[in-house]
Amino acid sequence: MKSIKLLAFFAAAATISVSCGGSDTDQPEPPKRGNLLLTASKDAITSNGTDAVTFNVEMTEEGGEKIDVTGQATIYLAGQSNPLPSNEFTTEMEGSYRFYAAYGPNVSNDITIKAMPEVPELPADPNPASTNFAHRHLMIQHTGTDCGYCPYMMSALAQLAQDSEYSSQYCLAASHSYNTSDPMYSALSKNIGRLYGTGSYPYISMDLNKNLGVNNSSVAANVNNLKKLLDNNAVATPEAGITAAVSATSAQIIINASVKAAVTGSYRVGAWILEDKINAMQYGAQSDEHNIHNNAVRAAAGNQSILTGTEIGTIEAGKTGNIVQTINIDRKWKIENCKVLIFVTNPDADKQTPVKNCIVCPIGGSVAFEYK
Repeated sequence: MKSIKLLAFFAAAATISVSCGGSDTDQPEPPKRGNLLLTASKDAITSNGTDAVTFNVEMTEEGGEKIDVTGQATIYLAGQSNPLPSNEFTTEMEGSYRFYAAYGPNVSNDITIKAMPEVPELPADPNPASTNFAHRHLMIQHTGTDCGYCPYMMSALAQLAQDSEYSSQYCLAASHSYNTSDPMYSALSKNIGRLYGTGSYPYISMDLNKNLGVNNSSVAANVNNLKKLLDNNAVATPEAGITAAVSATSAQIIINASVKAAVTGSYRVGAWILEDKINAMQYGAQSDEHNIHNNAVRAAAGNQSILTGTEIGTIEAGKTGNIVQTINIDRKWKIENCKVLIFVTNPDADKQTPVKNCIVCPIGGSVAFEYK
């Protein structure tokens, strides 16, 4: 009787042992070693937040068998500790992005995806055969909220803008470089003041030439001096014209510009973001209007220390040269109050790089070549 009970015990133990041993076969096998290959559906995407690149991960085992492991592998953006949530990638930021994949002990090759802006379309040239361009000077208002005399120049500029004979002769950019506590002060405005200001405030410089300008006086005198500045430097035959279209994503402003040369030369294009309707207390304000600031320089495309713009090369007379530039949006700006100043420069015999022409383009809009 004892032998029967012992036999039954060992049989039950064997059954348990077999049952426990069988559960090991249900566990997934750890990834094997092999060569991991990361591929992409395309090498460039539009940086609009919806255009996506799809990744695929394939492993070649030591025996030569190729296995699709996309669903099991993790894909990383280089420099990030967390993997992508899926095998797709989108972005609203222009740039080059480097990726790699990992699967068990295996790490794949790197792959680079370029994110390019969706370029807004330029308007049609209303007179393709002409180079008889309309002309505008670039005037820079050197100012600041702690500058007690600056309201006199603000009032003068407001009066000038109401004079139709002169308002079409210039584009205005307000560079707040007087005091660092100014909410419109920046490293860019500081650099503009250093290069094209005189250290005296307020001051109006013109065409990126600090020796061509107007110092502060009474409002009436400022208006007259500004008119004389424009009259004495009128350009009968501009060397170039400019057309542009501007769009924006939630992260970037995209500027598509084209320069048409009347004179063969090596041209550069600059683009500055200007913001209107900024409410900031102005020292010496004589009315509430002086506490509302317009045309404030916010950012520039390209190299921030080279304010003459980005080179687009030599353009022959009658021909055009194109350039696409982007500027990252700062959350402090009210984008609905922003616009883009676009200007063209060309070195002269004195090795200066003065502005040859300029336009202001609304975001979401365009400006065609303008002729006389």
